[in-house]
Amino acid sequence: MQLATALVILLAVAGSRSAPLHSVDREGFRLALVLACMTAPVALAGGMAHRATAGSWEWVHAETSSWWVRARSAHLAVWVLLGAVILFPLQWPQLVRANWRLDGSLLADELMVFAPLLLPMLLSWAAFLEVEAGPGRGRVSARSRRVAWVWLQARHYLVLPLVPVAVVLVTEDAAQWLAPRLLDGPQTTALHALLLALLIAAFPWLARLALGSQPLADGPLRRRLVASAQSWRLGLRDILVWSSEGRVVNAAVTGWMPGLRYIFLSDGLLRRLTDDEVSLVFTHEAGHLRHRHPVWRLMVLLVPLSAWYAAVGGDAVAPLRSGAAAAGTERAWQAAQLAPPAGLALAAIAAGVGVLLLGWFARRMEHQADLWTCRTASRGDRDEPLRAEAVEPYLRVLEKLHPPHPDRHRLLLWLHPRLEHRTQFLRGMLGDRPRETRFQLQQRLATAAIVPAILLPPIVRLLVG
Repeated sequence: MQLATALVILLAVAGSRSAPLHSVDREGFRLALVLACMTAPVALAGGMAHRATAGSWEWVHAETSSWWVRARSAHLAVWVLLGAVILFPLQWPQLVRANWRLDGSLLADELMVFAPLLLPMLLSWAAFLEVEAGPGRGRVSARSRRVAWVWLQARHYLVLPLVPVAVVLVTEDAAQWLAPRLLDGPQTTALHALLLALLIAAFPWLARLALGSQPLADGPLRRRLVASAQSWRLGLRDILVWSSEGRVVNAAVTGWMPGLRYIFLSDGLLRRLTDDEVSLVFTHEAGHLRHRHPVWRLMVLLVPLSAWYAAVGGDAVAPLRSGAAAAGTERAWQAAQLAPPAGLALAAIAAGVGVLLLGWFARRMEHQADLWTCRTASRGDRDEPLRAEAVEPYLRVLEKLHPPHPDRHRLLLWLHPRLEHRTQFLRGMLGDRPRETRFQLQQRLATAAIVPAILLPPIVRLLVG
């Protein structure tokens, strides 16, 4: 779901930025087709929910029903496909910005561009309520419950990708009104760099807001986890409970700098696991911090972005050679806008490479954090082979968190290995210290290659022109 929403938002930004500012014909016909494309995912969601609730809710629960998992994947694909149709063949951004003359208005044009993309998913979530959350209980009205459910889904899947985009768009619109020179020349690069730095620094706070989290209540479990974090020198700011009405059974970590790092434990996880099991999950998240995985994830995303910048920008790095005043970032956008198909194709290739590269690194990082968890739980000599008594309790916890599901598509496990792969990896390390050493060496070499991969494309562009 996160991948699909991020893709739609990126498509909206790319479509809006590359749209020519001249009017399109057959305005009414295009608008009617846009409304049809908006209606189709909602109608599909309603039909799916009707079929699902015709049986018992226990049979069709989203976590156990093979049919529902496949249907939700198909619904996501239809939503993304029709969103692309709205943006490009129907030229919705051009209709909004040129025909309706909303270009340059403070955020109004962007809101109109995003509306037909996001509204169908919000309404679909409303239709999925009885299927995925079960029948209502208590005195809460059906309308209030539906609104709360949609807000919960929006917080989890839309807030994090939308807020950074909104900050950039609002800043650029405000600069266009108040200080147009900031969007011309080298000031553009400085403005975007400043925004990127601020968003990176604020991301842990945004994640805390999006997940509706609160500090873990004081008690034996919190004191135990805090003591462990201090002994591992994680630079942790707090341990937070991720509010999901008990639906999410998971944990997460965020934060690139000591003192701005959070570990999230979902309320569903705290209800399902014992304190000892929660401690193992916490150790896994701590392993991500110990190996600086949040930093490396961010760096991995910069690899395709750097290649796109060097390829699309044409003479984006020319100012470094000639001292010209034009900014590389602005030239990259201009090149993409002069030839929208080529610019969008290169952007799509860069995004695809980024998805594949991040997925590969993220799955290896999960293996590394699993290994660190078992090593920490064994409390033995680091030079000794891994023992089964340290691995098997952790694997039982993973089975509780991620029960096997043969129909779950691998795209849904984009950033995490399958349970059987994690089990095979850890058991393969039992009694085989050289194999574990080789894996750690391969991981260090892979992460060491990230920074050169970021720097190489602009350096090559600078040298060969």
